[in-house]
Amino acid sequence: MIKKINDRGYSLIEAIIVLAIAATIAGIAVWGYQSIKSSTSIRTTTSDLFSDMLSTQIQALTQRKTFFIVFGANNYTIYEDTYNAADPTSKEGDGILSINAGQDLKIGVYPKNPYYNIFLTTGDGKTVCGTTICFDQQGLFSFYQINNNVVTLSGTKAIVHFDFTNLSTAPEYSCVVIEKTRIIKGEWISASNVCATK
Repeated sequence: MIKKINDRGYSLIEAIIVLAIAATIAGIAVWGYQSIKSSTSIRTTTSDLFSDMLSTQIQALTQRKTFFIVFGANNYTIYEDTYNAADPTSKEGDGILSINAGQDLKIGVYPKNPYYNIFLTTGDGKTVCGTTICFDQQGLFSFYQINNNVVTLSGTKAIVHFDFTNLSTAPEYSCVVIEKTRIIKGEWISASNVCATK
């Protein structure tokens, strides 16, 4: 005897349930992918900042020139001190950042596609915006400030970190610690405002 095969197919309810399950799985996958992509982007930007700072420090030391890194809200610009106000024909800098009319040589603006806000924190925990750091002719770090035409070099430690509050997990590398003679990458712990170096 031959059994009859049910060839009715799937019901509309069964098809809707399968589509709902597939859509839920796809939504979870897209959300997870976006979180990973954002975390990777911050880690890459932090590594680029770290590399740029090391490169700038090495250039300052080997070329015996002063270099400046000027921080904006979501980028930073590197300048080489090539202008001397006392002798404008000289290419030897005077240790003063002169960016008006392109007097000091602009190396570049980074990152090229800024996605996250950059915060610069002093060694005593104060967050400052628009601050400039300096690597002098010996490659030593200091904050650079001009008040009433008086240049002040100060500070022994700075922390640069990125805003990643919209991410579900903190990226492995999200901050850079700049000390007088060394630069270290780490993970920003926002609850305690600390960069845990690795």
